Amino acid sequence: MAKLERDKKTGSWASRKVIPEDVREAYGKKNEVKRWSAALSSREATAEWRAWLDAVEARIERLRRSKTGEPVTLSHREVVALAGQWYKERVKAHEDNPGDPHGWDAALDDMAPDNPDHEGWKEQAWIVSDIDTLLQNEGLALHSNSRAAVTREAHELAPSLFRLMVRRADGDYRPDKIASALPAWSPPSPAQDVSKSPAVSFMGLFEEYAVNPDKTPKASTMEAWRRMLKVFVAYLGHDDAERITADDIRGWRQSLSDGTRKAVTINGSYLAALLTVLRWGFAEGRLKTNPTEGLTFRYRRDVRQREAGFTDAEAATILKAALSAPPGRNTPHRDRARRWIPWLCAYTGARVGEIAQLRKQDVTRRDGVPLLHITPEAGTVKTNRYRFVPLHSHLIDQGFVEMVAALPDGPIFYDPSNARGGSVESPQADKVGQRLAVWVREIGVNDSRVQPNHGWRHRFKTKGRTAGIPHDALDAIQGHMAGSEGRKYGDHEVALLKAEIEKLPRYQIESD
Repeated sequence: MAKLERDKKTGSWASRKVIPEDVREAYGKKNEVKRWSAALSSREATAEWRAWLDAVEARIERLRRSKTGEPVTLSHREVVALAGQWYKERVKAHEDNPGDPHGWDAALDDMAPDNPDHEGWKEQAWIVSDIDTLLQNEGLALHSNSRAAVTREAHELAPSLFRLMVRRADGDYRPDKIASALPAWSPPSPAQDVSKSPAVSFMGLFEEYAVNPDKTPKASTMEAWRRMLKVFVAYLGHDDAERITADDIRGWRQSLSDGTRKAVTINGSYLAALLTVLRWGFAEGRLKTNPTEGLTFRYRRDVRQREAGFTDAEAATILKAALSAPPGRNTPHRDRARRWIPWLCAYTGARVGEIAQLRKQDVTRRDGVPLLHITPEAGTVKTNRYRFVPLHSHLIDQGFVEMVAALPDGPIFYDPSNARGGSVESPQADKVGQRLAVWVREIGVNDSRVQPNHGWRHRFKTKGRTAGIPHDALDAIQGHMAGSEGRKYGDHEVALLKAEIEKLPRYQIESD
């Protein structure tokens, strides 16, 4: 049995625990030895010793349990703490010598969500591997839901890790607020480990729904739902789908209405995800009862306090900054994006992602008219339909067509060689739009009631109406679906659309 002993010469405290033979190989050593400072009193040393011995014996017990295959289910706090342990170890490994900040910036870009309108970070294989190693070192055999939760929590912390390393690389070694906010990892005691898994895991039910081929939401939507439903499980304090009641759902909705989320987001995203999964589980026979039966939720729409598009002053601020943006640490692709995408959005009303994914071949001519070919072949187009958008003469006079002609083949606003294991579902073009949104806020267009990229689409529609452009032409230019079945017939000639776009007055902006 391990004992706490004091060295008669130095006064320091020490203890040795012999690791039992049945778990010694998995533990990695024959003995666990710990020493404490001579400055500790007998009472303080005993408290430290007991905490250390409890942790060692808990690890031995977990290793024994893992050999029998009995999984452990963690609480939400334990999930956050264990992911926090991974974060702290990564910080310790890199912060003294963080290296090139560009590498950390690129790592952050790689994790950008599939769609800027959706939440969630893209899974990274190296993080998954890190968590597997951490669990092995801790001697933890987790229930699949707890393992997935720890992995997702680590992905949530990874961007903070990357940003911290950029600051460290720039010489900023102020205390890390993220680390101080994370709970300390304390392995669950054997008494806590024996909790049985629910008959029907709610998050397990969601994972079944997420891979169901009959569902309609995209993969990016599923990742956003996963994060939202994790909030629901944390609110419940359990993962048992059969125990969920209508009162639980009402209570969760009330807890979400704390002023940090809009009512449309709560009803249209959080509750929509929850109700959809529960109703699907009941319809598929996975749940005995339907806790959503009879539930309806209404909400009062937010009062609109300003126009959804940019004001003249906001538009001028962005366009002037685009003309004036000096090359700095940015790559040529990023400089081009900042210079041209705001102007292209201003004169086309296109979605920022549609512009950001343009390739050299998409800037072309048809019937002698210079235009943009917005096509699903280049990336995501919301309607999955191509369209031709003539270029306003002001863009041509600024040299956009000549600039593109001088480029090599490939994307105009991002470098495919910088992709690090990305997928078709997570295009680099989305990251271009996200960086522009941050930049727009940085230059002073920071009214939260207008979206930093989407504001151009609303403004284009407004200015188009003012200029007398017919509704059907505006819809064709912007890629909006026709409002009636009859209006879906036929196409718009490029020459006609060119004449309509030229009705837009030129922006009178001068660079500094």
